[in-house]
Amino acid sequence: MDRRSQINDYLAGRLSAEEASELLQWINSAEGKRFLEDETEAVWDQEMMGDTDLGWDDQAVWEKIRSADRLGFNQPALKNKEKAVLVPAWLKWASSFVLFALIGYQLFSVYQRQYIDEGQPMAAADWVYRYNPPGQKSKIQLSDGSFIYLNADSKIEFAKDFTNNRYVKLEGEAYFSVAKDSLHPFVVESQGIQTRVLGTTFNISAFSTEDMVQVTLVSGKVELEKIGSSETIIMHPGEEMLLSQDENGFIKREVDVRRRISWTSGILEFEDAPFQQMIDILERWYGVEFKIHGTFPKALSSGTFGKDETLENVLDVLSSSIGFKYEIDNSHVTIDFM
Repeated sequence: MDRRSQINDYLAGRLSAEEASELLQWINSAEGKRFLEDETEAVWDQEMMGDTDLGWDDQAVWEKIRSADRLGFNQPALKNKEKAVLVPAWLKWASSFVLFALIGYQLFSVYQRQYIDEGQPMAAADWVYRYNPPGQKSKIQLSDGSFIYLNADSKIEFAKDFTNNRYVKLEGEAYFSVAKDSLHPFVVESQGIQTRVLGTTFNISAFSTEDMVQVTLVSGKVELEKIGSSETIIMHPGEEMLLSQDENGFIKREVDVRRRISWTSGILEFEDAPFQQMIDILERWYGVEFKIHGTFPKALSSGTFGKDETLENVLDVLSSSIGFKYEIDNSHVTIDFM
């Protein structure tokens, strides 16, 4: 089988869902990875010889690479005035293609599990994927006029034909401003919980590292339902629900919704948060990794930090109130309790 031609057909959208699935599984196999390594070496050899004709559909490749960039797989911003390193064009091409191939298999596996309201499976090409790495947030406008504010370390998937299929899958945190459409309900699935609305604004926090899904209603009206259960819960503005797919029941409480969605304005806020939760938020917010030495404090902490507040300033405040020393080394932070 001519894998180059098959990959060109895939990039051009000429493969069926079954053919694309077989190709992407092969790319992720040991044989496929060896193939990509060989192609990378070929790029090197051809670059040194001044010949860049490798038999690929260059336009299709670059379209996929640009698509991957739009999905949020961008180079992180340099910190502490690090100097940029110039990368040869051939290495950028090879790295981008390998990244596309490996990501492609993961996305296709996810897409295979997605269904529209009618229960019919949708092909991979019918879905759009957006991901924000730690330290990055974004605002997304959907074709129906709705807006999604996607937090750091969060991802969503939605149908290309969103006007008729208003279905979103969320992992992480997002704030939704939903355009009214009585004929097409807006549904968000997050960790086995479905939130169904007609037109409203609400926030959902559903990180994979946390057990509970947190839904906060700002305006309008929403209906919550556990997938596989016939029980539904109606929410009203100012209410917040904590639900788990693995446990029965829920926690309902009234909250200050403005504080819950302050992150969309770049404000970092903790409210009676345990230390580990604060660390998780800081890792996502600033795109860093923490290493903790010593015993976590049991006390809960609260605090509000303005827009564009530096990590150093946040840690200065927290270290004074909680009692620890810290050291920042690029994207790594070490905390030592006194």
